[in-house]
Amino acid sequence: MTSTMLLGTMILAVGLCARVTERSWIAPATLFAVLWGGYVISASIFFVDPEVMVSGVLWVLLATLAVYAGTIFGRATLPGIEEVSLPEPLRAKATPFFPHLRLIAVVSVVVGLAEIAYLFGRHGYSLRAVLTTAAIAQLAAGNRAEYGYGDLQQGVLERMVFALMYLAPLFGGVMFRTARRRLDRVLGILTLVLPILITSLYGSRMGILYGASFWLATYLAASVLWGGSGTSLGAKLLIRIGVVGAVVMLGLSGLAQALRYTARVGHLDWFRIFADPFGFLAAFGTWYDVHGLQVQGFYYGARTFRRVVELIGINESLAPAIQVGFTSSNIYTVFRDLIEDFGHFGALLFLFVYGCVGYLAYSRVAAGRLRYLPLAGIVFAFALTSPAISIFLYTVTSVAVLIFAIYFVVAEVRWIVDTPNDAPSHP
Repeated sequence: MTSTMLLGTMILAVGLCARVTERSWIAPATLFAVLWGGYVISASIFFVDPEVMVSGVLWVLLATLAVYAGTIFGRATLPGIEEVSLPEPLRAKATPFFPHLRLIAVVSVVVGLAEIAYLFGRHGYSLRAVLTTAAIAQLAAGNRAEYGYGDLQQGVLERMVFALMYLAPLFGGVMFRTARRRLDRVLGILTLVLPILITSLYGSRMGILYGASFWLATYLAASVLWGGSGTSLGAKLLIRIGVVGAVVMLGLSGLAQALRYTARVGHLDWFRIFADPFGFLAAFGTWYDVHGLQVQGFYYGARTFRRVVELIGINESLAPAIQVGFTSSNIYTVFRDLIEDFGHFGALLFLFVYGCVGYLAYSRVAAGRLRYLPLAGIVFAFALTSPAISIFLYTVTSVAVLIFAIYFVVAEVRWIVDTPNDAPSHP
């Protein structure tokens, strides 16, 4: 435990250095290191024998350093940027305009409610049963069992609904952060709550993680947009994100497992349920400890960008589950995916480029460049989900991210300045 605690503290130190140079607690390099430092320290507390994770945690330290180095490189080499053509006094009065954002939120909420009704109706539950814990637990357990045995059949329409449920929080985080009306804030919250509820009914921890991380990622990106490059985004925002992240990883993930098992077992092991998310790092550490240096046999994106590279015929099966003390895990963090795809040196290069791209997106959004917002959201989402898995592992999540990015390419997003003379908007 001492070794992993020390390494976790060193990872946090990388985050503190990034905080000094980037002047923000939520700059990608800072967030990435602080998130991983906290995760490593927490995992060390939960596992009785964390020493097996030492070599894997050392790799995590190198990974955070690679991200930070990429950020420093980006700052030193990328061309300078100017604020959007809004003088600072006007920037405070300006509002970003995203066409049809409310319509997207309303449609996603309606579809989400319809999906919940369909799930209960398909299994023969009445509307009254929807409010009972027993029915909810049985539905979640049944869906999970069907998924595990390969019997869960989802048609094209239901897959489209799932894609919308992952797309909704991407827009919802932006909507909630930039809203000036209470109704828009309520809709923004619903775009987070409904995807979490629906994926809980499927007993899916990863569904909850994706939905919450997507919402938090775009909320962070929109916060950077509001903050501007001249404002240091403070620790309070990081703490709020940390609290929400802990609730998602421990509370909601635990809820999904409880719903998954409560209909089948008489007694729930709550310690195991709450410790289970930290098994991701234990699984990676166990695998890394015996794997050795990988310099050949690469998968070329079949792990990290699984559904994307399948389009060109690159396909590999998912990693099998392994024992990690009192539980088992088939989730090894995004680092195993990167190493198997590109090797150790290639994975570090990927993270270096990620840090550089993160600086590019963050600095442009802070300068008011609205069209960089989806790139910043993807950068944040990658960081938030990195303790578990890649955001491009599944088809529906990849499609949701793609649609979100396309929206900012084709939509007429702009700044609107509230002035008596109705000053022109700025892209």
